Amino acid sequence: MRVDDDTRIKRNRRNGVIEEPSAVETTSRPDPGGTLAVGAAGTLLVLVAFTTPLTTLVSTAAGLGAGPGAQAWVLSAMNVGTAAGLLSSGAIGDDYGRRRTFIAGTLLLAGSSMHSIFGRR
Repeated sequence: MRVDDDTRIKRNRRNGVIEEPSAVETTSRPDPGGTLAVGAAGTLLVLVAFTTPLTTLVSTAAGLGAGPGAQAWVLSAMNVGTAAGLLSSGAIGDDYGRRRTFIAGTLLLAGSSMHSIFGRR
């Protein structure tokens, strides 16, 4: 609470009216350093999830019997998939809340990564 709020409450209590400050006045702002750290970690996580499949591009293309032209299509498809995921996650974030969507996406990414690690034959 600010000093102004304390003075106003004391003055109003003397008059017989008890007025508490509104939630807007007492809500503290989030730590900007923490917000920056979470945003940077989220961006790093998206970049890692995007670039990791690039390391297997040659073996993926060889397994599919694809030439250099098809490899370019695979790279383009990854960009389209990432753009579609970001656009849809933005719409979901608008509907269900950014924090909830971010946490759900992080858990989905972690679960799919664990599945790919331990799901090998």
